[in-house]
Amino acid sequence: MKKSTKELLHEIASEENILSYLEKNEGDLLDETAEEYLRRKMLEKNLAVADIARRSSHGDYVYKVFSGRRRASRDILVAIAFGMSMTADETQTLLRLSGTARLDPRAPRDAVALHALLKKRDLMYLNDILFDMGEAVY
Repeated sequence: MKKSTKELLHEIASEENILSYLEKNEGDLLDETAEEYLRRKMLEKNLAVADIARRSSHGDYVYKVFSGRRRASRDILVAIAFGMSMTADETQTLLRLSGTARLDPRAPRDAVALHALLKKRDLMYLNDILFDMGEAVY
């Protein structure tokens, strides 16, 4: 069973040797980059980069992200997640692996994105609501 973040923090605080902690908790540590995660999910979902580029509304930029020529911003990652029909959990994992803030249900813009993910809506649905709210679209 995976340990919670709280459990891991407790172990870090009580561990004298951080290398020992890393060894004991190897299975609970993040061991994949955001790029690796995207590629794995693309294969699992049987998607082509062209599909993701079209469905995320960011065309050429998505090709550059998948080829390693560009590093995606948080907004682009969210758009890619929608383009890949990711779940809310998959999207949060992607954001965590990329080192960016996860979607926060307390932030109105993020709450709308989470709602769209949980309801399996597309990016156009999300952006329509955000536009009506006067928020930046993905």
